[in-house]
Amino acid sequence: MIKKTAVYLFVSSGFFVGSFLAFQQIYDSQFYKANFSKFLADSGRVLGETASATSSSDNTCTVNQAGLLSACVDSELPKIDRIFLPEKKDTAVDLETCAMSGVAIDLDNQTILYNKNGDLVQPIASLSKLMTALVFLEHNPGWETSYVMKSEDRREGGKIYLFTGDEVTIKDLFHLSLVASDNTATIALVNSTGLTQEEFVKKMNEKAQELDLKNTAFVEPVGLSEKNVSTALEIAKLSVSALSNQEISEATMESEYKFSTAQGKKIAVSSTDLLLKNLPPNGLRVKGGKTGYTESAGYCFVGRFANHEDREVIAVALDCSNYQSRFDEAKKIAEWAFDNYIWR
Repeated sequence: MIKKTAVYLFVSSGFFVGSFLAFQQIYDSQFYKANFSKFLADSGRVLGETASATSSSDNTCTVNQAGLLSACVDSELPKIDRIFLPEKKDTAVDLETCAMSGVAIDLDNQTILYNKNGDLVQPIASLSKLMTALVFLEHNPGWETSYVMKSEDRREGGKIYLFTGDEVTIKDLFHLSLVASDNTATIALVNSTGLTQEEFVKKMNEKAQELDLKNTAFVEPVGLSEKNVSTALEIAKLSVSALSNQEISEATMESEYKFSTAQGKKIAVSSTDLLLKNLPPNGLRVKGGKTGYTESAGYCFVGRFANHEDREVIAVALDCSNYQSRFDEAKKIAEWAFDNYIWR
């Protein structure tokens, strides 16, 4: 019995030492240090900070300026890395999109799966409201707090649901901003924080810096200005943060929202996201998104999509030609990503 135990301990010890040495070899690789340690630090997200990272077998993974890890070009990566990085199929086909810029990233590790003009800086219209929502949540006066609409809240562009004197809750303003993309409600939401619009916009730009969005800038919180700019890659990165927030995610998944003012006026709005009512086929689900349109930005959409295996991607389509095409192109980009990549 003692001999058997000794043999068992010897074999177990050898296995442990061997495993440790194998892990140490992987740890010593530049790729692991650049990416896997960040994966642990960011609770499951691989975020790159350098221009490139190379494994011990000279496999290269590029990192975009927006801090998004591009898919690695060589499949012979250490096994520990392949657990987290999607691999492009040998049978992958090229994708053409009529969007001026289009991007798909894997939500779990922010690997770039598709990239067309992803670094092109351009107006983003009401996609700005995702950043507005993130900053607002840091200054929320309380969901059930009442707010009386003021004349200075009014903004043209799109349908207006609330008018001077209407009394509503902060929750109603938040949902109007994200569900109906209501510009007037968005300004009222900003004003409800007690910050001036200049102070609020400053915090939006500070938040952009915090998220390492180097090519993103805001001059107002609604998106009417052509000086509210970003790139498809940075919109994807912003959306990872915004759509991972429960309040924002739930609001953007509502196909309609109904409420009453304190005066008893009943209001019902439909989402500007048509995919919520016309879900894509092939098992795809839409788990939130945001639309945008101005003449300078064109028709824009960013959405969070999930397939039948619950893999999720963020798909972005900027500067599309018409109202419907932004949804068609974003859906096509997401479908292409799921069809042409595999996750280990």
